[in-house]
Amino acid sequence: MFNNRLSMTACLWLCLISQLLALWPQGQWIAARMQDGSDQPLGVIAVLSLAALLITQQSAWQAPKTRFLLMAVVLQLAACGAWLMLPPLLSSLLAVLAISMLIAAFLPQNSPYLPIFGLAVLSLPLLSSLQFYAGFPLRVITAQCSAWILQLWGNQVERIGTNLQINGQLVMVDAPCSGVQLAWMVYFFACVIALYRQIADKHFLRCWPLLGVLVLLGNIIRNTCLVVLETRPQGLSDSLHQSIGLVILVMVCSVVAWLLSKQPTPEKQEKSMVLASPAWLFPLVMLCMMLSGAVSWSKQSATTQTNPKYIEWPQQWDGKPLQPLALSVVENRFAANFAGHIGRFSDGQRQIVLRYVEQPTRMLHPASDCYKGLGYHIQHEQLEYDDQQRVWRCFYATKQGQIVRVCERIVDKQGKVFTDTSSWYWQAELGQSQGVWWAITTAEVVAMVAER
Repeated sequence: MFNNRLSMTACLWLCLISQLLALWPQGQWIAARMQDGSDQPLGVIAVLSLAALLITQQSAWQAPKTRFLLMAVVLQLAACGAWLMLPPLLSSLLAVLAISMLIAAFLPQNSPYLPIFGLAVLSLPLLSSLQFYAGFPLRVITAQCSAWILQLWGNQVERIGTNLQINGQLVMVDAPCSGVQLAWMVYFFACVIALYRQIADKHFLRCWPLLGVLVLLGNIIRNTCLVVLETRPQGLSDSLHQSIGLVILVMVCSVVAWLLSKQPTPEKQEKSMVLASPAWLFPLVMLCMMLSGAVSWSKQSATTQTNPKYIEWPQQWDGKPLQPLALSVVENRFAANFAGHIGRFSDGQRQIVLRYVEQPTRMLHPASDCYKGLGYHIQHEQLEYDDQQRVWRCFYATKQGQIVRVCERIVDKQGKVFTDTSSWYWQAELGQSQGVWWAITTAEVVAMVAER
């Protein structure tokens, strides 16, 4: 069927373009998530790496392997079907795997496929989801290991949730300390090295657990150094914080490069004969790709109707009367699918958002994510106690010369307090916290800075 390289290259690009058109809704969602500020757009680097592979390896394409073409079709059909009933992230995961399977179909017979699949997964905007679900247990492990190390140095250290109390001073082990971002960068680096050196999949897969151990050890060292520096009278500057993270990243990646350099690489072989796909397969693949696209494109946006329930909102806050405020268009759209109710108020000085939560939900996310999505710059995130000795998670959000001080906390039915949504979610799911829950967020404009 593919009697010359020109027809084979044309087949690849025709299949790829058809696939991208069919998976356009998933692509739009991925692009929107990368641009709305709710997730770091690191996936762009993985996408560019895959694009570079396509462009630079055109001379090495071979006749497509039937099993990979069929798997690409099956995954694409699954992605389009999942778009109608599953969260967009899961549908997009199937979509990028379908694309990577199509690319793998045209690669030489002995090429490594695992790094391509890895880059495809890393192209997704999944850091915020990983942070939400895996961030809490990872921070618990990191904080506990840091506590043991600091205790060996003669410090009085106690882990309180994901935070550390060292010599009487409370230090927050926040989301970046989970190591999720470090893990992304390390696995991306490993996939690129494995592709460059053409490391066989079985050897690369054998390294994956070791990569995880390296990430964990590097993150524990980083967190321990930051905690020690944070407890100094002068505290820890942002530049030093970033510098330590960069040094740890370089150290871990150096060890990864050394580890992968020890893996055997294939000797140069003559091109092996690959059985051409049946003549009927290519038209069938194209037809399935186009039909599957019709499924995704047919999805209609529908609003979820929730049963109205009367909520008795508090009439005052800290002795000040509350004035109800109308929800914005975005807040109303968010509230339509929220597992609870949302109210916005003003006490004359601050805006107070109350969320009445009836069950554990991913939709209860940190206020910092909301402000990042609105284009604010977040800084000075830390735990603070108010005049009533209530602990809050506070930060400053800056946008267009306006500085807003935001504080948040979650309280369950027994009065147990959470300052971290990931911690709250896991304890609520495991039955260690009983609902309903109140999530309180306060926002107060503290300064207006003239822009230059």
